[in-house]
Amino acid sequence: MNSNNSFLGKWGLYQWFDERGIELIHPEDVDDFKALMPNGKVFECIKDDGRYIFLKYADKTYRVIRDIFKPVKKPEKIIGEAAILKGSPEKAIIVDITWHFQRKAHMYFIAINGKRKSNRYWIEDFEF
Repeated sequence: MNSNNSFLGKWGLYQWFDERGIELIHPEDVDDFKALMPNGKVFECIKDDGRYIFLKYADKTYRVIRDIFKPVKKPEKIIGEAAILKGSPEKAIIVDITWHFQRKAHMYFIAINGKRKSNRYWIEDFEF
């Protein structure tokens, strides 16, 4: 495979719905991928074997056909990483990363003390 066409190491979106067809997802991964509801989530491509790209989200990997993968910039924080909100002493954990199309920016969802918060956060909401 021509390395210029590889998505290996890239981050991006896989805007998949049932209507797009299950043939885009490896047969062994269809149920888990559907359960994830991948629309808008930001994946890391960790392997590209020429037929499938392997997309990682949190602690799971999904094999998909490359046709609808759309690269976006790498998130500044990743799932599982600790984060501190500005003005808050509590340590949060990043639990979900999605893409905001209008802002062209990552939206982060966090958990504090194991409880997922419903608010969405932007990178500027975190201390570094």
